[in-house]
Amino acid sequence: MKKVLLPITLLAAAALLISCKSDKAANDRPPENTPTVTAAISAPAGDEGPSAQEPDKEQKAALREFEETTLSVNGWEITIQNVIRDDTMSNVSVVLGYTDATTNEYEVKAQEGHDYFLVKMKLSKKESKENIEWDKMTLTDSEGNVYKRIDDIFISDLGMKRLPGTTLNFGSNEGWIAFEIKKEAKGLTLAYDFADEDFSYSFSE
Repeated sequence: MKKVLLPITLLAAAALLISCKSDKAANDRPPENTPTVTAAISAPAGDEGPSAQEPDKEQKAALREFEETTLSVNGWEITIQNVIRDDTMSNVSVVLGYTDATTNEYEVKAQEGHDYFLVKMKLSKKESKENIEWDKMTLTDSEGNVYKRIDDIFISDLGMKRLPGTTLNFGSNEGWIAFEIKKEAKGLTLAYDFADEDFSYSFSE
């Protein structure tokens, strides 16, 4: 009986040794089918890219250093964020097709002797009983000339965010509006006449 047990014991020990070596080899190999995680850097949520919020490099030359200002008037919070003044606005964009990519250039010019004056604003209704109607918002210069918001759909064509042209009656709205002013106009003031309190903001030269 002892002669029979010896070979069986040796076989079991050999099998155990082989099993241990196999496990070690498996642990030394990189795992198969393991997904690789790569960190991606993305724009903050809601960021539409520079072309949607700001003009291209040609318009940036017309931008001045601007300090954002917020005023609370008659239940509205109005923030003046930026301003552009130029007689020509242009933007170059790439349109991707199925087979190629084409470049489109859009340009708009003010009438002779005039500049475009673009204002970037954020308007948030807080506790006001009034809406904002664009025909009540004016831009005046030091000579007493009064300018109203023009048909500025070209702002969207330039790839910039445009404030709606409809009456603002709730929530927050942000974007650009445009006026067409005399080239020599100075001392510009943006104003809105509410029923109980007037909004007024003067742009520095």
